[in-house]
Amino acid sequence: MSITTPGLWTSSRFDRATIAAMEEAFERVCGTLHCGQALTLVKAAAAMHIMTRATEGERDPARLCAQALEAIGFRQPTGRAEKPPAVPAEHGAAAVAPLAPSGEPVA
Repeated sequence: MSITTPGLWTSSRFDRATIAAMEEAFERVCGTLHCGQALTLVKAAAAMHIMTRATEGERDPARLCAQALEAIGFRQPTGRAEKPPAVPAEHGAAAVAPLAPSGEPVA
């Protein structure tokens, strides 16, 4: 199922192959962002970037997608969980100790 808006890419300056590449790139962007059918300013910004890059000659859907995601500030997750900040030693035990109803740490 296509999630593009009919006529979004229609222009006399884009041939069919370019339009197909732009549509594929846009669908990849939407899939990455999990935005589905919702029309958002982020999707509009991504679409405008894709069209700009296509006008400049870029035709690879993967590169168009990556460049659009970068342009809107999206960073790909690394797959690694970020290490939580260290708790200073003077706060370590007290910060994680259970509290009594009075609010005092339970020994």
